Amino acid sequence: MRIKQFLALMSVLAIGVIIANLGSALVLADDEGSSGKTGEFTLDNCVTEFSEDRVQKTDKGWRFWFVPQSVSKTFNFKVSYVRGRSANHDAHAHEEEEIFYVFEGTAKFTLNGESKVVGPNSTLFCPSGVPHGIFNVGDTPLRYAVIKANYPDSDE
Repeated sequence: MRIKQFLALMSVLAIGVIIANLGSALVLADDEGSSGKTGEFTLDNCVTEFSEDRVQKTDKGWRFWFVPQSVSKTFNFKVSYVRGRSANHDAHAHEEEEIFYVFEGTAKFTLNGESKVVGPNSTLFCPSGVPHGIFNVGDTPLRYAVIKANYPDSDE
C-alpha cells in the first residue's frame, strides 16, 4: 500500500473513531425534521448512503449531509464538492466548532485572517467564534468533509 493511500485510510479511520467516541444520543428524524425523541440505534437510522437525489446543490458545487443536525444532538457531518477556483460560501464565524478534512483538490484554509494552501489529507480545526473559510484555489474539484459540533439549547 502506498503511503498516500495509507494516510488517507488512517485519516478516515481516525474520523470514524472520533465520531464513534462522541457518544451522542440519536434523535430520530422524520420527513418534516427532528421528532425530538431519542430512539434506538439501528442500521436503518445510523447508516447513510450517498444518493445523488439528496445532494444539496450550490452555485459552485454541492454538499451532502451524512449526519444532519436533525439526527444527532452532538455533531453533524457533511461532504462538500467545490468546482475549481471557487467556494461554496464566504468566510464566516459561528459558535459551533468545526473540523475540515480535505479528500482531494487544493484548498486555501483561512482562519482569523491568515491563510494557508493545503492538499489532500489535511485538516483545519475551527474554534468557536473564529472567522474561517475554505476556498478551492486549484483548477480541479475540491472535495472535503466537515464535522461540526451542535450546541443544543441548555433547556433540553
